[in-house]
Amino acid sequence: MKFYCIFLILVVIIISLLIIYFSLYNKLIIYKIKIDISDDNISSLLKQKKKKMEDLIVIIQKIIKKKNYFKEFTSNKNNKLNNIDYDKFLNEHYLTMLTLKEDNKSLNKAEANKLFLELNLINQNLIANKKFFNKSNNELMKQLRGCCAKIVSKINNITVKNSYELKEPKDSSL
Repeated sequence: MKFYCIFLILVVIIISLLIIYFSLYNKLIIYKIKIDISDDNISSLLKQKKKKMEDLIVIIQKIIKKKNYFKEFTSNKNNKLNNIDYDKFLNEHYLTMLTLKEDNKSLNKAEANKLFLELNLINQNLIANKKFFNKSNNELMKQLRGCCAKIVSKINNITVKNSYELKEPKDSSL
């Protein structure tokens, strides 16, 4: 009888631990999925942004032939960057484009303005996805404060990622 009680207590403890484990696992996986989806969306938007910027560079270089402002942009060194660094890289060059547009009225052509508008829309989508990413990442960080959640995250390799900066270049003329 004593053995039966000990066995029953052990079974209840093991079942309770499994319930706690799977409950925490499900919460963490939900945040991980949200983070991964938003990161994939950001990656896709960054590719779209780069394509639009490449199209805009062709227009800019037809008008401004004196200097190549986008030598670094057109090199293949930026292919190895993670999304956060790639976003910063693209934003630096986008700011250069905005400055060139303000300084050269000849860049106010319909084709260039259309590309600036499309880039502005992509930037707005990027901001929304970055906010969602950061919010999910922060919620995951809060969940990982407990020791049980830390254990579950280590077992399943669930980690907090770096957050995005939300400062985006704004095109005042649009």
